[in-house]
Amino acid sequence: MSSRRAGTPLDTQTDFVRHFLGFIGITDVELVYAEGLTMGAENKAAVVASARADLTWLAARASISVLRQIVVAWVPDAGHR
Repeated sequence: MSSRRAGTPLDTQTDFVRHFLGFIGITDVELVYAEGLTMGAENKAAVVASARADLTWLAARASISVLRQIVVAWVPDAGHR
């Protein structure tokens, strides 16, 4: 997940969002950045495509994680293989 401002002093939102979500108990957070949406149609298309690819990757990873949790919960000794 790359961004021009993420993790720099100009990024004032990431820490706020992470701290707020942590306060309500959500600690496993992945952020997808979509910066530069107003910098022309071509740039917007590229940014949206990149964000969608990141979201697709995260969704696939989450699905695998959930499936592993289900298997470990329902199949004896599945977590030890």
